Amino acid sequence: MTPGLLLVSHGDHAEAALRSARMILGEIEGAEAVGLPPSGSLEAFSAAVESALDRIGADRPTLVLVDLFGGSCANVAARLIGKRPMRVAAGLNLAMVVEFALRRGGCDLDAVVEKVLEAGRRAVIDVNERLASRLPAK
Repeated sequence: MTPGLLLVSHGDHAEAALRSARMILGEIEGAEAVGLPPSGSLEAFSAAVESALDRIGADRPTLVLVDLFGGSCANVAARLIGKRPMRVAAGLNLAMVVEFALRRGGCDLDAVVEKVLEAGRRAVIDVNERLASRLPAK
């Protein structure tokens, strides 16, 4: 079974990342996004996360990408570990979402997670440092 994807964040970050990935790649089947609104309750947010997982498929292996380790979003997702076939990773960025969509076919969840985490790490670049040899001297 092809793994599902759930993006979870404070505010609109998760929804925006999924929209951006879809702009680049087109529809991403089995992908959902849930954001915690500024005035939202954790109970309602937790219910929204569980509903999104249900839409993806209760038995479908799913990668849950959260924005910030230790934050409310990560804590809500972490409470579901062991109750569903899922992995949770923190540090949501667009490169991770794109990598997931491109690499999940024919891979089990653990293999996809490793590829996604590596893509996220590779995407964090000090552009000034990378271009230092090409930039004019100060």
